[in-house]
Order: sequence, then structure tokens, then C-alpha cells
Amino acid sequence: MICVAICTRERPKMLHRLLTSCTEINLDDRSNLSFIVVENGEAAGASSVVDGFRTQLDISYINETSLGIVNARNTAVEHFLGSGAEWMASFDDDEIVSSGWLTAMLDAIDSYSECRVFAGPQIRVPSKNASIWFPYKQQNFMETGTKNWNVSTANILFQRSIFSMDGLNARFDIRFNLSGGEDTQLFYMLKDLGEEILWVSDAKCIEPTIDTRGTFRAKSERITVRAQNWGNITLLRLNPILGGLLVFWYLIASMLNVFSFTIIGIVVLVFSELKGIYFLSRALESAFKALGYFMSLLSKSGRYYKETDGN
Repeated sequence: MICVAICTRERPKMLHRLLTSCTEINLDDRSNLSFIVVENGEAAGASSVVDGFRTQLDISYINETSLGIVNARNTAVEHFLGSGAEWMASFDDDEIVSSGWLTAMLDAIDSYSECRVFAGPQIRVPSKNASIWFPYKQQNFMETGTKNWNVSTANILFQRSIFSMDGLNARFDIRFNLSGGEDTQLFYMLKDLGEEILWVSDAKCIEPTIDTRGTFRAKSERITVRAQNWGNITLLRLNPILGGLLVFWYLIASMLNVFSFTIIGIVVLVFSELKGIYFLSRALESAFKALGYFMSLLSKSGRYYKETDGN
């Protein structure tokens, strides 16, 4: 059996949309599906949404009152381990799952029987008010079976032994509880332990981007936080000296990119507004990355998940 874990907070409409898509997943005789919804923080409507799907899905609900994405994810892991299921999938509450997701994942399990973690595409739909300065970047197409650790808990499948006491006993790191990046930290920890994460190209999820995330402010904040998280992950993976030197190099490289992309953008802007804006947007992106790396060197921890967006 596959237990699907969904962590949510103050997003009842999005949760309803996700669960609706889950009812449309094509069934497969090789595995049943069960669902666990973990609502983080104060109860804000997720329970009633879950109740509306009990006749369509094998679904349960837990309210994890300790605020933070890591608290919610680790609560989901504990429930999964107690369920007896062999695999745990994870979807973010703002996703829409494709009908062929289950069959694609089961085919991958059959084809790559020694692999314990699989990931699928997260196809983003741009918001209507997306800033011209930060164009959307879709994931590069990869063949099924490609190794890829730069993935997300928005669409992931773990074998039980990743979390069990007689296996790796892995958990999401509490140090990323409010900053996010806890999934990236876990995936690269698995990489360092020799685990492979294999791509499953047909196990698709779609993410209609929340309108507020398309603004200049939201995009710049997200770029900064992701760079900050990657800096913190680098410091954890390496010793403080080597990790600090590498993050410092990330900072210098980003600043050099700011300079070079700005010069190129100004020159190109004379001949092509569209191409000029592209290079200037790369300069802005590099500047916010540099800020994030600098903050990680100061041992600052972001609080991106203290507030929620969407509904």
C-alpha cells in the first residue's frame, strides 16, 4: 500500500482541489492508496474538507498544533510508519495530481526495484500577475530513471526503510522548521549516504501558482530564502571551514553575475527590450541569491513559513 501524506495550513480551498484530483487517480491492482492530511497550527477548516472525501478516499486527519512545516512532515512520517504501508508519497496542498500518477510510480518501482525514493515533475502554471523581472522556469525534461536529487516533497515517493528504525531512521531537520528547505536538506543527506532518487517523468503534478507569488516582492523573497537555505544546507553537509568557504564562493560568484549581467543587459537593452530585461532580471536574481548566501554565513535562519499564502 502507498500512504499519501498531505501537509496543509489555512488552505481549505486548495486542499479540496488537491483531494478532488486524488479521487481521479487511475486505480491499479498492484497497490491501494490511503491518505493522511496533517493540518499544521490551529485547525482552520481542513477537517471538514477531509470529512467531505471519506466516502471517496481512505483518508484520515491529524491536527499538528506545533507550528512549522517540519513538525507537520515528521508527524506525517510517524503516522505512515504506524499504518503498515510500504511506501509514503507526499503532495503539497497546492498541487493537482495527474490521473496517471499511481501507474507511473508503480511502473518505476517494478523497473527499478533497488531504488527507495522516486520523484515526479511539478509543472508550474504562471500566475496572471507574474513580474516580468523573474520569468518562470519549468523543470528540465528528464527520462524516467534519471538520477536527480534537486526535487521536492510536492511530488515524491519514499520506501518505508528510509524512515523506519531498522532502516535509515531519517527525519526532516527541525532547524528548517520555519525557513523551508527541509526537503532539500533531506534529499542531499540521502545523496551523501549513497541513496539514489530516480525521476519518473509520467508521475506528474500541476501547480497553479498562487497569484501573490508572482509579484516582484514575493519572487525576490523566495529567491533569497532558497539561497539562504542552500547556504545553510552546505554548511551542514561540510565542516564549518570548508562549508563556509564554499558558501563564500557562492556569494562572490553571485556578485560577479550581478555585475556581468547588468553590463550585458544595459548594452542589449539598446537593441532589444525583451532580451535586455532578461539579462537584467538575471542580475536581480543573482543579487537576491547573494543576499541569501550572506545571511546564511551570518547563521541567520529564515522564517518563510511563519505565514501562509493562498486559501
